[in-house]
Amino acid sequence: MDSPIENSVSPLDYLRPIWRFKWAALVMVTVAIVATYAYFDHQPRTYETSTQLYVGQSSIDSLTGNSNPAVDARSLANQARLVTTPAVASVVIRRLDLATTPERLLQRISVRPDASADFLTIVAEAPSARLAAQLVNGFAQAYIQNRADQEKRLVNVQLKSAQLQLARTPIKESNLPARVSLAQRIQDLRSAALNPESAGEQLSSAQPPASAVAPNPGRNAIFAGALAFLLAIVLAYLFDRSDRRLRSVDDMEAMLDTAILATIPQVPKPLPVHGERDHIISELREPYHTLRVNLELTRTRRGSAKSLLVTSAFSGEGKSTTVRNLALAYRDAGMRVAVVNADLRRSSIADLFDLAPGPGTAEVLGGTVRLPNAIQTDPQVARRVNRPRVAKPRKPPRQAPGQLDVLTAGDPGENPGLLFYPVAVRELINELEALCDIVLVDTPPVLLVSDVLALAPEVDGVILVARVGVTTDASAQRLVRTLAGVPQTQIMGAVVNSVAAGGAYTYYGAYGPVERADDAQPSANGTHDPHEDVADPALRK
Repeated sequence: MDSPIENSVSPLDYLRPIWRFKWAALVMVTVAIVATYAYFDHQPRTYETSTQLYVGQSSIDSLTGNSNPAVDARSLANQARLVTTPAVASVVIRRLDLATTPERLLQRISVRPDASADFLTIVAEAPSARLAAQLVNGFAQAYIQNRADQEKRLVNVQLKSAQLQLARTPIKESNLPARVSLAQRIQDLRSAALNPESAGEQLSSAQPPASAVAPNPGRNAIFAGALAFLLAIVLAYLFDRSDRRLRSVDDMEAMLDTAILATIPQVPKPLPVHGERDHIISELREPYHTLRVNLELTRTRRGSAKSLLVTSAFSGEGKSTTVRNLALAYRDAGMRVAVVNADLRRSSIADLFDLAPGPGTAEVLGGTVRLPNAIQTDPQVARRVNRPRVAKPRKPPRQAPGQLDVLTAGDPGENPGLLFYPVAVRELINELEALCDIVLVDTPPVLLVSDVLALAPEVDGVILVARVGVTTDASAQRLVRTLAGVPQTQIMGAVVNSVAAGGAYTYYGAYGPVERADDAQPSANGTHDPHEDVADPALRK
């Protein structure tokens, strides 16, 4: 058998991990958005406002001989530092009667110089809108007052210097121009000291802001939701790579390297209640009848194949339920079918058919009981066959029901594996094939028990059973490799269980639509032709 084939990857395959964990991703994003919004919505509000100061040259600068202190970026930066000095902050604290220190207050103030003009922008943050406006205006006025005080002190210094210089200049005709100039300077300095013109000017008073600048719960929630979504995508791909369970029918077909005979949809309760286990539930009736038809077509193409072994890689993949429902599908089609429970360690066939414990496969293989004495005919079927029916001439005659014979596990003893001698197994299969139209053998999982290796060469074909979300790629590959090493083993195909809604009938169209078994008509000679269930005449042989 060839190794599992590689399927081409479609763009939708890259989105499958995200879709698989969509609900987890939705929960992550929702929790992130709600939690972030709630957290920031309960944080203290921060309000921000600003004002602009003109710090150009004043008339006092020209009198004192200073150049323009704000004509270059360096001088403007120096003026910005003067706004945020502890001395200015102390004035603001005193005027506003604030219970804080200059250092802590300065953490709420920032000054941005404008490199293209002689302006400073003072920005303040505060827990209230009113306080933010008060801080901005307070620093602006404190800076202007501090600047005016400095210039006034400079004018007084210059005035005393001019007066001293005038007093030291002798009264001579040659000194007359100098004395006139000094007298004019003294007059100008006195005028400036009496009516000082500040070099700083606040363009407009700052107003309390209408809304807070922080926190922003909406924006932060959107940002947190986006991060949570990206994290969910990353986690989805990480979990998908670490989780090797097969999630699609295409993956099953690739790993098992065989045809998919049927995909069984996922249903809450795949089995009827006890006492009513002589039929297949309505949701699974069509898939299992389709499985029967596809098996009949496969058997026809490969020649006579009356005995089929049903197995899986591990337990919990639905092989025993598949045997049970497939047997009922054959019975409903008017065939006589035998079910052999060869899973002697974890027997479930008797319970699936509501049969009483008794001698079975273990006793027949051990030679202590003959096969006719161990076979149990499904009692529910027997009662239905013998029940008188009222003729309904308006409806077409229904197909005569088949017969279901079950060989339960029996009492295997302490070492069931010793019972599977090839000769004894072959004799049992031959005897059942002579009595029945089809023989279905339920076996233990291949990767758990070696009994299958003794049974597989003695039957005409093997059916693999896998379950979506349970079977892993490693177990599927090991299953194929193990059976490939068993001589004379013919794999008929695979059955995929628990396929999600929308994917259960992916492969049913391979042979055309199928009629219900209850509506099928008997052939002219009274026997049932399995190909009559195929609606397409081209597929009938």
